[in-house]
Amino acid sequence: VVRPDGELIYFGAPTAMIGEDGLDGALDVDDQIGTGPERVSFSQPAPGDYIVCVNNFGNIDPATGWTLRVREDDVVQTMSSGTIGPRRSGFDCSNAADFTYTYVP
Repeated sequence: VVRPDGELIYFGAPTAMIGEDGLDGALDVDDQIGTGPERVSFSQPAPGDYIVCVNNFGNIDPATGWTLRVREDDVVQTMSSGTIGPRRSGFDCSNAADFTYTYVP
């Protein structure tokens, strides 16, 4: 997940620093041996665009399915799904399926 300020939350940086604007975030469920689920949570999300990147780090071939649910106060606000093939290299959103969610408090 890329926060509105551009900070990336992922397995290599599972806890985001709290910025001057109060942004936080944590990868609190990280499935490192299978195909999920994984969860990034925010206690005080700031308004703006959050980019969710789906990358097939397990290199599962053929393509594997994914489902994204955005919840606010345990209520699903939006849902998206798709498939993604084996990862090509590295990690960035240009190498992954992505989804943008605009949070408006």
